[in-house]
Amino acid sequence: MNPAHAPEARRAALPGGPVAGRGARPAGSPDAPADERVAVVRAAARRALGGNGSVVLVTGESGVGKSSLLRVLAGELAGELRVVAGACDDVREPVRLGPLREAGWRVEVGYQELLVGLGEVPTALLIDDIQWADDATLDLVGYLARRVEGYPLVVVLTLADDSRLPERLHRWLGGLATAGARRLPLAPLGLDEVRRWVAGSRAEQLYALTGGNPFYLSAMLASPGTGVPDAVRDAVLAKTARLSDACRSVVEQLAVLPGTIDLGLAERLTDGDEELLAEAEQYGLLEARHEGIGFRYEIVRLAIEQGMRGLARRRLHKRALDVQAGQGERYLARLAHHAIAAADVEAVALYAPRAGQQAAAAGAHDEALWLFDAASRLGLLPADHRTAYAWELFNAYRWDEAREAGFDFDSFQDRVDWLETLYHESRWDELASVVAECNRPGQDLLTTLHALIQLRRGDWARAEAALEPLRSNPSDFIRSRVEAIAARLLVRRGQPADPKGEPAYVVPVLIEQAFLAGDLERIAALRDEWRALESTPIWPELHRYYVRAGLEPATRHWKQAADEWARLGDTYEQALELARSGETEPTLEALRLLDALDARPAADLVRRRLRKLGLRVIPRGPVPTTRANPIGLTARQADVLTLIAEGLTNAEIAEKLILSVRTVDHHVSAILTRLNVPTRREAAAAATPPPNTTAVA
Repeated sequence: MNPAHAPEARRAALPGGPVAGRGARPAGSPDAPADERVAVVRAAARRALGGNGSVVLVTGESGVGKSSLLRVLAGELAGELRVVAGACDDVREPVRLGPLREAGWRVEVGYQELLVGLGEVPTALLIDDIQWADDATLDLVGYLARRVEGYPLVVVLTLADDSRLPERLHRWLGGLATAGARRLPLAPLGLDEVRRWVAGSRAEQLYALTGGNPFYLSAMLASPGTGVPDAVRDAVLAKTARLSDACRSVVEQLAVLPGTIDLGLAERLTDGDEELLAEAEQYGLLEARHEGIGFRYEIVRLAIEQGMRGLARRRLHKRALDVQAGQGERYLARLAHHAIAAADVEAVALYAPRAGQQAAAAGAHDEALWLFDAASRLGLLPADHRTAYAWELFNAYRWDEAREAGFDFDSFQDRVDWLETLYHESRWDELASVVAECNRPGQDLLTTLHALIQLRRGDWARAEAALEPLRSNPSDFIRSRVEAIAARLLVRRGQPADPKGEPAYVVPVLIEQAFLAGDLERIAALRDEWRALESTPIWPELHRYYVRAGLEPATRHWKQAADEWARLGDTYEQALELARSGETEPTLEALRLLDALDARPAADLVRRRLRKLGLRVIPRGPVPTTRANPIGLTARQADVLTLIAEGLTNAEIAEKLILSVRTVDHHVSAILTRLNVPTRREAAAAATPPPNTTAVA
């Protein structure tokens, strides 16, 4: 028996008798059932009240929220119907009619008597995990499904469809469908739904890790640490215990390889036994992908890898290293990963330093530091890699080690001061030419400043694109800068933002946010709290907002200021200065500029000012259109899909977008899921308008 599914661990008292609970989590957690799913069953219950019964089969993978749905339904329906609820258990010899016995129902009668007894009053029969049912329960449910239409009875079943189902169950499901049962599939959460529970870049990280599976996501959110929670590890290892010994060995070998595994490599690691791979796929552990195979969920792979004993894990990494050796520069990170895990000193010296350089160039700072650290601890870091290592140590605030590795703090600070001076003095053309340098220490800072210039010049899409590679894994040194720019983009588009970090970067955003909301008290409070910033380079910007809010006198005429911003190309600031004029024509020009930027909060503010100026007919601005990607992809996923359509491989996409191959793997999998297609070719076709049609921007 699967210990994670022991009967005593699954009971929760509900009206009409006990029901399977799967360990209830708090209301409002990510595994709460979607309202529309509950509504479907509620509608079936209403029909049952009128004497028109039906069967609903709720399907989905383990952890997707089926038991939570039954738990909610039992509570909601108890006021209208008699609730009879029970569950089937993962035991070697299931009890005959176990779910009804659990509910306290008399079962020593025939099926017709049971049907009549259940239909005496309007009733909801809820049975969890029907895939583990005994034959008598399956026969009874099939009997009810063919006759329920004339009774005030709704039967709701759940079925976990991510494990190998016996042939008898497939035949039974076919009969259920023929009888008119309605199938109600539950899917994992999408990235946008995960963002309801997790803020910022961590949402994408958790989505990549859990795939939106509510059980995995809830466990991660409830876990105080960063590793795989015990509840997840126990559930995964219980599932692998159901595999054949040979299949379990294959799964453990593949678990030491993150991301998508090339089919040729998988065949070499498994000695070409495709039947074992098929078995793992049937149990919901592996999935076929466009370029090979991989674990359905990264958290499952990690649970399996971390569940191995140390020597066994080292042996499997060594085998993976030997099989992949000589594959070239594209797989340096993977080879270094195996070399470190296998404690192969010679291989660490060969792969880790070069893989660290690759990771640093791609902006994967945590990975770069880990690789450099591994080589340095063994005294294997070549002299020509120490500059990059020192920079990564500096990024991580390990300053003593950075100095020891040769980091020149004085010259670096001089460079930072110079770059920021160029920005604050509005010498943006000079700064833009410096940004052209690449792949050198400090490049992340240059990229951040480049994004700031794009923001100033009104190209907000490019500013967002420049920030994208940095947001997923920013170095500590630039984290506050990156988050402040991202927050400012949100604020100017009318979206909520709560930036955190160094006051010099965050306070200007908070003040602009308060200004756009018309919260003068908030602006005054921030001014009083951060008087110390008056002696810093950001003071002129703060002072502008104090003037616009009427808290301080202007030091420059609005027209002079607006002309200067126009010369620099900052139409947003130009518009705000024009709006300060108190005259109709300049304020109308301000509105035109802000509408062109899609700066809705500032445009709304200007419209209010125009009304105060007595203007009766005020331009409404552009007609609202969908601003989101029409097929529901993030901006980065849209970029990846465009390159897929151009025929690029994941490695080529990673190089072009300056991402890790693993990150591209996750993006491609998310795209295929979002578009509901199995292959890259179909994804590209789904995103391409057919001939003789015009794509709507």
